[in-house]
Amino acid sequence: MVCKPVYAYDWNNDYGVDLTAGYHDNIDLSDDDEIDTSSGAIGVFADIEGTTEISRISLGLALTGTTYSDSSLDDETTYNLSLDTSRSGERLTGFLSVVLDREATRETETLDSEFDEQNGTRDSVTVTPGLSYEVNERNSFAASLRFVDVSYDTDSYTEYTDNSLLLSWIHQLDDASSISTNFEFAEYDPDDDGTTDTNSVDVGYDYRASEATSYYFSLGYTKVDEPDDSTNGGTGEFAVDHQIDERNEFSLTLSKSYEASGEGDVSDEDRLNLGWNHALSEKVQFTLSTEVASRDDTDYYSVGVGSSYQYTREIALSADYRYRGREEDSDDAKSSSILFTLSYSPI
Repeated sequence: MVCKPVYAYDWNNDYGVDLTAGYHDNIDLSDDDEIDTSSGAIGVFADIEGTTEISRISLGLALTGTTYSDSSLDDETTYNLSLDTSRSGERLTGFLSVVLDREATRETETLDSEFDEQNGTRDSVTVTPGLSYEVNERNSFAASLRFVDVSYDTDSYTEYTDNSLLLSWIHQLDDASSISTNFEFAEYDPDDDGTTDTNSVDVGYDYRASEATSYYFSLGYTKVDEPDDSTNGGTGEFAVDHQIDERNEFSLTLSKSYEASGEGDVSDEDRLNLGWNHALSEKVQFTLSTEVASRDDTDYYSVGVGSSYQYTREIALSADYRYRGREEDSDDAKSSSILFTLSYSPI
């Protein structure tokens, strides 16, 4: 008698714990009620991934509890639980992604008008199933559904669902470049108002100039049908990833899109994200990140610098500084944070 398993997964896992101490100047980025506080946090994380020649499954968990010295701030428990799985056939590939996420509203609702009331959390559930089919060596089609449910533990924001269907056609021009045409149909349904339908189309160009450099460029058009009105406008994205050398990696993304929000509507947003990673040595890393975002009359920006030191194979130390700012009409606010983290991962 011979028994053979149908699927022989190759499993890899990682887990560890983080201890973080920090100080925050105007933590809620308020323009009139500034709160300065210190914080302490403990976080645990675990990731497990299994692969075969045709399939993959990945499960991740991150949980962080944070306490603040200022009594007016509630202690926070945030988490991220994710499941990703895929299976590839000769031409057909299927995938499923499920993400349960809890984050602080001071980190997620950076462009909302209720930004002065940031002492809360946002819970989101995102389920994304999809399929892709390779017609021939140069052409393929893809379809995916996305179901998003967002809720808050404060009445300052509007809970909503945001469900969409994305259809794509990808044509491979050569080994280094491809073009794609994407159609997206979305329905945004806030708890306190009627639904908003969003229809978008865009054309993208993906080019890999070398093993170290890749570019992406897209242009599109979006129409937003609200309960009492409708708007439309152009959308686009430009992204570049460049590994300058073995020690330096650079990324830049510019985008204009229409996004659902906790304000009860769908609005156009402009964003810029910039990142630079520099390895000072085999054990020391330096990072720089910048984010700039704009919606309606609100502008937000963030600049962060950090350094990490791999003390041993299991222990790492890091220090990070972040400066944030927000401008709305004639009001503006600024905030600074500094964090020190000790990480332990036995694997």
